[in-house]
Amino acid sequence: MLVNIKLQNNIGFKWYNYKNIHIKGFLFNEHNNFLSGKRLLDYFCNIKTKKELHAKLKVVNGCFTAIIFIENSFFAIVDITRTFPLFYYQENDYHILISDNANIMIKRIKNAKIQEISKIELLFTGYVTGKNTLIENFFQIQAGSYIEIVNDKIKENFYFNYYTNYFFNESYNELKEKLRKIIYKTFERLIASLNNRIVVVPLSSGFDSRLIVTMLNEFGYKNVICFSYGNRNSFEVKASRKIAKKIGYKWYFVEYSKKIIKGFIDDVNFNHFYKYATNLTSIFHIQDYFAIKNIFEKKIVPNDAIIIPGHTGDFISGGHIPDELFNSSEVTKQILLSGIIEKHYNLKLNDELIDYLIPKINKELLYSKNHVNSHLYYENWEMKERQAKFIVNANRVYEFWGYEHRIPLWDLELVDFFLHLPIKYKKQSLLYRDVLSNIIFKKYDLQKDVNSKRPHPIFKPGKFKTLLLNITPKMIYQIYCKRGDYNNFRYMIQEFQKNMKQNTYNSVSINQAISQWYLYKLERS
Repeated sequence: MLVNIKLQNNIGFKWYNYKNIHIKGFLFNEHNNFLSGKRLLDYFCNIKTKKELHAKLKVVNGCFTAIIFIENSFFAIVDITRTFPLFYYQENDYHILISDNANIMIKRIKNAKIQEISKIELLFTGYVTGKNTLIENFFQIQAGSYIEIVNDKIKENFYFNYYTNYFFNESYNELKEKLRKIIYKTFERLIASLNNRIVVVPLSSGFDSRLIVTMLNEFGYKNVICFSYGNRNSFEVKASRKIAKKIGYKWYFVEYSKKIIKGFIDDVNFNHFYKYATNLTSIFHIQDYFAIKNIFEKKIVPNDAIIIPGHTGDFISGGHIPDELFNSSEVTKQILLSGIIEKHYNLKLNDELIDYLIPKINKELLYSKNHVNSHLYYENWEMKERQAKFIVNANRVYEFWGYEHRIPLWDLELVDFFLHLPIKYKKQSLLYRDVLSNIIFKKYDLQKDVNSKRPHPIFKPGKFKTLLLNITPKMIYQIYCKRGDYNNFRYMIQEFQKNMKQNTYNSVSINQAISQWYLYKLERS
């Protein structure tokens, strides 16, 4: 057996290696000690057996990727959010290639072909589910899992699934206090990892980024700069500025004008970025790209600054669970499938191909007839697919410009709390929003929305809305979209369509435009 390991992505976070061990990232160990760099390498070097590895993976808390050789087996491991993706390809019975750079690996595959079902899925969702990528026989390691390579065979194992049969039985008020304490412990750990470096927070009007700046201030952390971007008259920008002012942190704004957007597709940096961020598995996030580029080029913060986005309190707290899972006395697999399809398979402007994708969704969806915890089948699917491959993958833009990042709202203790929270307290993130509004934000007078006058959002695809789109005059459509375009995404959409030589407005959202453009580029490369 020959395992060839090619690790090249050293921006943001760098790889450390010793003999057959390669690690990247950081974690808190079972004793709550923060480990990164050589200390993290030592941690994995001291693991001698498979049993010990399994035990440690159950308790480690952080963002890491590791490749380790134990008892004649190679293990390639990613954390519960797939923070640093790994890919693998079996060239023949005796040769397996592992890398963090899918674009380099693809050059090793003879007659590489785009997998049709993965292509269709990317157009519907913005990412490819399961272990598949856009290329046939070329795979990714999934969130909360590892592959074991032994005797020329590759075995995939999940060490973490978002699933339980046990739920808290404390009173609502007791759970509120429990969550408050966990939030404080989560941010104690976060601050222990920062080493007093400059922190940069993409601050919106939402609760998640607001929680981050509030807790940093609560612990007396001074080295913080908040930033916002887009249309200077948008509710997001106005709210961001007001929140930063109330907390007492510096605030920086990057306006997304037609001038700053025009011609970006031809920029060398952008072409490196989109390949780095997509890795043949998902679309890239462009929301923060121009703001971080501006911050980097103008040297607003030092190169060792750490960026902390608000990923993703609304998900872990239950805010994404479809209403049907609360309202149905019996949650069938069909209800779960419908919830996933309606919420996540909605980028494409028509649904004639959705039946083609249902067997693939079925394959990745855990399900049994135990209706007590049926909502967790949905949450487990979203955690491993959308959250890991789309939301957390947005951190690629920070790494690309050389910055580290943290995602404190994916702290393992916080995730575990919401895993065991009864579903009745998850509807519309009930408990989470109550603790934030009435306990944590109250001290700073941030318990209410700073600006509640939100514009009507841009169309999201669906049968009825697609029908309206098809019969709506172009001028009226453009006026409507402009109202809700608080990031000035229309300028970006125009650039993508221009590059594809399209003179239409087929792309209803920025993510649609990106998925279409990315496949357009990939099919011509």
